Amino acid sequence: MNQSESSAGWPRGIGYVRKVLLLAVLYFSVSWLGFQFSFAQNRVVLVWPACGVALAGLYGFGRGLWPGIWIGTFAAAMVQSGAPLFAVLAGAGNSLGAAIGASWLRSRPFQPELGRVRDVVCLFLVSLVNAAVNGICGSLSLWGSGIIAREGVTTALGVWWLGDAMGILMTAPVLLVWCFQPLPPFSWRKAGEAFLLALSLATAGWLVFGDARSWLVTHTLTYAIFPFIVWAALRFGQRGVVVGMLFGISFAIDGTARGLGPFAMDSIHQSMIQLDVYIFVVCFISMVLAAFLAEHERLEDEMRLALHRAEQATLTKSRFLANMSHEIRTPINGIQGMAELLLGSNLSAKAEDYVHTIVRSSRELLTVINDILDFSKMEAGKLEFQRKPFLVPQLTQDLVRLLEWKAREKEIELITRVDDEVPEVIVGDPARLRQALLNLLSNAVKFTDRGSVHFEVSRLEASPEQAEPTANLCFRVKDTGIGIAEEKLESVFDPFSQGDPSMSRKYGGTGLGLVITREIVEQMGGQIEVESALGVGSTFTFEVPFALPTESEARDARPASATRKKRRAVEPRGVHVLLVEDNAINRRVAGEFLRMGGFSWDEARNGKEAVMRFGQAKYDLILMDCQMPEMDGFEATKQIRAMEQGRSHIPIVALTANAMPEDRAQCLASGMDDFLAKPVRSGQLWEMIEAHL
Repeated sequence: MNQSESSAGWPRGIGYVRKVLLLAVLYFSVSWLGFQFSFAQNRVVLVWPACGVALAGLYGFGRGLWPGIWIGTFAAAMVQSGAPLFAVLAGAGNSLGAAIGASWLRSRPFQPELGRVRDVVCLFLVSLVNAAVNGICGSLSLWGSGIIAREGVTTALGVWWLGDAMGILMTAPVLLVWCFQPLPPFSWRKAGEAFLLALSLATAGWLVFGDARSWLVTHTLTYAIFPFIVWAALRFGQRGVVVGMLFGISFAIDGTARGLGPFAMDSIHQSMIQLDVYIFVVCFISMVLAAFLAEHERLEDEMRLALHRAEQATLTKSRFLANMSHEIRTPINGIQGMAELLLGSNLSAKAEDYVHTIVRSSRELLTVINDILDFSKMEAGKLEFQRKPFLVPQLTQDLVRLLEWKAREKEIELITRVDDEVPEVIVGDPARLRQALLNLLSNAVKFTDRGSVHFEVSRLEASPEQAEPTANLCFRVKDTGIGIAEEKLESVFDPFSQGDPSMSRKYGGTGLGLVITREIVEQMGGQIEVESALGVGSTFTFEVPFALPTESEARDARPASATRKKRRAVEPRGVHVLLVEDNAINRRVAGEFLRMGGFSWDEARNGKEAVMRFGQAKYDLILMDCQMPEMDGFEATKQIRAMEQGRSHIPIVALTANAMPEDRAQCLASGMDDFLAKPVRSGQLWEMIEAHL
């Protein structure tokens, strides 16, 4: 700590001589007060609080002001003894002790606010060293001046040392804490509470140390001030504790000096020892308690700040991922849309194979994006799940249909077996179950170069603890692929981890699929296990409990698929759509899809143009992009809803690259009826339009 730092909170702008004199006057004044209330049996001063002034003064003003301590000590010693030699030597000893103590505090990372336990311990150690130097010099000065005999030096040393140490612990903390902490704003409520606290301490002190006839004069009840010290620590911190501590201890010192209280004895030395032990215990426990509470509060503040920063970082990451998803999905929508349009034209076999490669590559890129988004949502605890009835056979058939081309390409068998005991309709989240199974199956196909991949679904017995009708289904994906080394099995579900780093280069992938799969399985109430041998293959198994549907739920689930297939076969006519899209390529793709589906349409390049066209023509449905120049889709939807008052409700479907769950919620909150995330295939678009007509 440098001079400018150490002088914070102390008077500035005054000359050296004035500082020396100020310190001397302060030391002498406190010494005189010490004489008044702690001079016991006209023989000895029990506590010397001026030593605390000396230590805090040199720490705050700087060690160069030691003459102020010498002058103050000399004046006090002359008043007490009238012996010039003793006064000179005592002044030198007190100045030296305070200078050593202040130097020690300055050499350490000591904080005078005493807001840490280690600062309190450091101050206690310094007080003992400071007082020891004072005691050695003082007792020798008494002997050298002829005031005491040589045999009394040891006793004088002990008395001097204890009195000065306790004096430092009484006054130094008050000066350090109050001078180095900014004053809190004044509050009448706090002032009233402080007055009540002081009154309580005074009452307790007087009852124990002020009345010799009191039945409260017992050693045990001398610690009755501790509840009030705790009160001060909780409500006022270290600043309140040091004042309350000084206030309470003053009653003990004054009472003992006047022969009152439990520490008053015939032997002055016995009285002093018991009083000093009491002062030491009260000071140490009080200041440590306040420091501990301050550290605890500081730790809570740091944790709140860290939590806030983590939340901000998560929010920033989520925004970045959402923007990244939007910017990548927009061109992917154009790529896949154009590829689908090409597949509908007359292509040679070779050209058709090229287009299929483009479609597969774009879908793999989309899978990477979805994995990153799901991992981000999983980290934030925002992975959402639905609960609705769905068909198990349809789910398994869709999965096989997605991967059978890749299996044929690699000349491996893809074998599926669904036990007869598996119910046709169950209740859960089909999209998340499909995602988990697709991760496992696509990995199995990807890492298998020869042999087969087996996909099995079976039903387990229900547990007696399961109250509602439940189907415990077991899903198993077994392959004859490269396998996983035994030492790598524990880390296979870690983020961005693969069995061998070289696999990432050979097979690709983000290393997030299994992490997401495990999270999905666990969120659905199941557990996933893996068995594998290097060069033999791997088996992933997970069990998940699914609720069984009611009769109405099962009935609604079965015809839904048939109805959808029937609708796909129907070419709608006479439906006029407003397509709102700012990207020219995506506008062209969507327009071609509408033409192929038999729809007529108008185009708008932004929300402002969409509102204008809505006011000029009649439409059966609006396909609305969200992020557009001039006016976005949310504001356009709100204005259209305001304009349609008194008119029939027009369905508005979000057709956007914003694919996060909160984006869907924002679309619905703005007045849109449904949500379709890009990239979009023609069949998805037709089904969405048909669903709202």
